[in-house]
Amino acid sequence: MLAAVWLEAEVRGFGGIVEASHASALRLPAQTVMGVERTRATFLSYSKQDQANFTTDLRTLLEPGSSIDLVQETFLAMASAASAEP
Repeated sequence: MLAAVWLEAEVRGFGGIVEASHASALRLPAQTVMGVERTRATFLSYSKQDQANFTTDLRTLLEPGSSIDLVQETFLAMASAASAEP
């Protein structure tokens, strides 16, 4: 995958790469989705006024008490440090 390609191409100090991925269907309450969106780096980089406008717009789109269906995708790539050659 992309992470493995980067590790192999850019970093030679690592041994074998182990990759894992997982996808899971979830249903989250609208309030949880709002909370997650308001902690993202993009949101946090907005001015206070833009944050307020975004929150108002999102609240309008997400009905109170509703749930949002989504798929959570997770990818992990790990590599051990390469052994030093004597």
